[in-house]
Amino acid sequence: MRRGVPKLWTIGQKVRVESSPPVDGIAEDVSPLGALMVRSVDGRLHTVMAADVKVWPVEGTT
Repeated sequence: MRRGVPKLWTIGQKVRVESSPPVDGIAEDVSPLGALMVRSVDGRLHTVMAADVKVWPVEGTT
């Protein structure tokens, strides 16, 4: 994560971006414009400007 960007609890978590099609991956960073950067399971980095993002439950907590 870049210096000067506050740590978000979402960073480092498994997430699902409810877009068309949905994107599953790891929330990695926040862009200079405030977009969430998600690395999908196929290795691509997605810039998420606006979408519902769900954090996957941690195993054993549901």
